[in-house]
Amino acid sequence: MNAVDEALLAYSREEISSMAVLRAMAESDGWYVPMLFAADNLGVAVADHTIILSTEFIGNPRELSLFTDGDAVHRASGQPLGAFSGALRGAAIFDALNESQFDRVNVNPGSQRELTFYLDSGAFGLCKLVSQVVRLEQALAGATDSEIPFAQLRDHPGFMIAINAANSAPATTTVNGYEGVCAIAFTSPDRFELSTKRLTAEQRAGTSTVTLPGHSLFAQLQNFAVTGLVLNPFCPGTVVLPSFLFPRVVAGA
Repeated sequence: MNAVDEALLAYSREEISSMAVLRAMAESDGWYVPMLFAADNLGVAVADHTIILSTEFIGNPRELSLFTDGDAVHRASGQPLGAFSGALRGAAIFDALNESQFDRVNVNPGSQRELTFYLDSGAFGLCKLVSQVVRLEQALAGATDSEIPFAQLRDHPGFMIAINAANSAPATTTVNGYEGVCAIAFTSPDRFELSTKRLTAEQRAGTSTVTLPGHSLFAQLQNFAVTGLVLNPFCPGTVVLPSFLFPRVVAGA
């Protein structure tokens, strides 16, 4: 079973949030999309795989059907949905969603209810934000001493910085190899949610968050006595940025 289907099942059991589902969707590279959408919106004229459900499309042209993998396409056998191209990246699909073109996205039509999902056009902006989060995290995962995604960090619109509820100062933690303390921030709400699962109820009650764009976050951190910033602690892909890089993030280079 692919990671998106696993996320959908977990969501149906109320184990994860809808934001976590969107993350799994954006991270997947196994999507099947209508052939014309692949060509016109994603620039993929010839895909690695093609599955034909029907020779013509009969349905609402303002509804976009997506499938999490080839098996999900086959579960829709008999539906007049046309031909599908795969396997394609979720982040690219999210970037291409346009409310002037579509009112709704249907995920895995023809599958059991727990493996289906839908998005209305009001969620397309959030999808693009999730795509941006995933691209930033992937860039950070591939960063080297000479290649750091300063501009992506600066331009990220929604860092959640952890705040001590008692004094409204940035929450801090110690990090091996760093003197002093580091501030804590998260690239998205689901990363904050995942991280705080490790905290006690008392610790969670004493921690709040403030959402800031990257430029503002890294500019303001320079006013506090921190030696770095921990991004997404206790999550996959945790990154520590030393404080001497903060001005370069603000500059974007």
